[in-house]
Amino acid sequence: MPPITDMWLGSNYLNVEFRMLRPFANKHRVSLVRNTTVEAPDDGYIHLEYRYNNQNDVSSYWDYNLVSFNLGNEYKEGYKGLKVRINSAVNGERVLTYDFLEDDQSKTINTKNEYMGEEIR
Repeated sequence: MPPITDMWLGSNYLNVEFRMLRPFANKHRVSLVRNTTVEAPDDGYIHLEYRYNNQNDVSSYWDYNLVSFNLGNEYKEGYKGLKVRINSAVNGERVLTYDFLEDDQSKTINTKNEYMGEEIR
């Protein structure tokens, strides 16, 4: 998985900025999924996985990219926040936790947290 440089919530979207080796011909696939093959803990959070597939097609040129995932309206209904699992060759498997703010507060999160203080790879 390429390095994640920033991740934040804005409105109904989870936004991810990342670096990647540019493809030669095939588009790379970036996904945010619920893994239905494992049982998620009942802790009040939505459990998601961030996945990246380079389709075995990379060049030697780095590029910054941004992807936004529409969370729909369900994320507001009775959940405390998101737990997003990432898996990188550099940092291994990690779970990033984002708590939802109250309706009268800004929906963007402070990205200067323990996870984003340095580049996540």
